[in-house]
Amino acid sequence: MGLIDLDRSPGPVSARTLAKRLGVPGELLSKMLQRLQRAGLVTAVRGSRGGYRLRRPLAEISLRQVIEASHGPLAVVDCVKDGGCPQEPHCTIRPQAHGLQGLLNGFLGSLSVQQFAEKAGGSA
Repeated sequence: MGLIDLDRSPGPVSARTLAKRLGVPGELLSKMLQRLQRAGLVTAVRGSRGGYRLRRPLAEISLRQVIEASHGPLAVVDCVKDGGCPQEPHCTIRPQAHGLQGLLNGFLGSLSVQQFAEKAGGSA
């Protein structure tokens, strides 16, 4: 919702203002915005009228990018993310887990934040 709010705002929005609008703790939102900034999804604007704004349109930001920026790499099971599982030689679900991971990555990578917002009933 924060990215949609930034998209609707005519200029930069402070973390404090955005936290109030969304009803979330300011410290939590500030950390999330920093992660999104490191991922190149938002940019910080300094100054008295500063805040955060999107770096590109919502139609060009995938859900996968947002999730991975905020929570790290997606993984249906840990071995898909980092490998090295001691059970790997005997694992019966690893091929299916990798297949599921590919489907999940593809789906979330193909769905933009704008499309998600529109399907959820809110226009972006």
